Amino acid sequence: MKPLTFISADEAVRGVRSGDHIHLSSIASVPHVLIDALCRRADELHGLHFHHFHTEGPAPYGSKEYEGVFFDQGFFVGPNVRKSVQEGYADYIPTHLSESQAMYRSGALPCDVAMVQVSMPADGMVSLGTSVDCSIAALEVARLKLAVVNPNVPFAFGDLVPVDRFDALVRDDTPLFTKDYVEPTDIDRLIGRNCSELVPDGACLQMGIGSLPNAVC
Repeated sequence: MKPLTFISADEAVRGVRSGDHIHLSSIASVPHVLIDALCRRADELHGLHFHHFHTEGPAPYGSKEYEGVFFDQGFFVGPNVRKSVQEGYADYIPTHLSESQAMYRSGALPCDVAMVQVSMPADGMVSLGTSVDCSIAALEVARLKLAVVNPNVPFAFGDLVPVDRFDALVRDDTPLFTKDYVEPTDIDRLIGRNCSELVPDGACLQMGIGSLPNAVC
C-alpha cells in the first residue's frame, strides 16, 4: 500500500458548500477536528444540515451561536444537543436505526458530505470502529468523503472501507470520548432482576446507556 497522504482539517473541509447535508459518524467516533474546522468557516457558510445518531463531546452544530450557519437534524437527541432541540436551534428526525441506511441510499434524506473517524488502515482497509450505523451508506452516496484517521479507533471486522475511497484524510491522535460504568442503584437492581426474568435463553439484547441497562445485564 502506498504511503498515506494527510492534510489539515481546514484544507479537508474546503469542499463543503453552503446548503450541504453532512453525515457525522457518531458515539466515540465523532470527527471533532473537522467540525471545529467548519466552525472556523462560519463566516462564509450557511444552511449546513447535520445528521447523526448519538454523539459524544461538544456539539457546536446544534448551538445557538451558529444559528443560520449550522442546523442539527439528528436521529437521536443526546445530552449534548437536548437543550438546543428544546429551544428550537436544532431538530430531531425520528427513525429506526434499521431504516437509516435506506434513507441515504434512496435519497429520501440528502447526504452531500460524509465526515467520519476511522482506524489506522490494514491491507488498504479502514474500520469505522464504534460507529458503523448508517455511516457505511453515507460513504456510498456522499459527494465529498472525509476521514479522520485516529490510531485510537479500534479496527473492528465488519463494514470495512477502502482507504482510497476518501477524498481527504486528516490525522488526529486525540483519545476517544468514553463513558464510565454507572453503578446501578438498589431500585435499578430490583428493576433489572424483574426484567431479566422476562428474557428467554438465546435472546438478542439491544441495550441502552446508563445504570438501568447495566442492572438488567
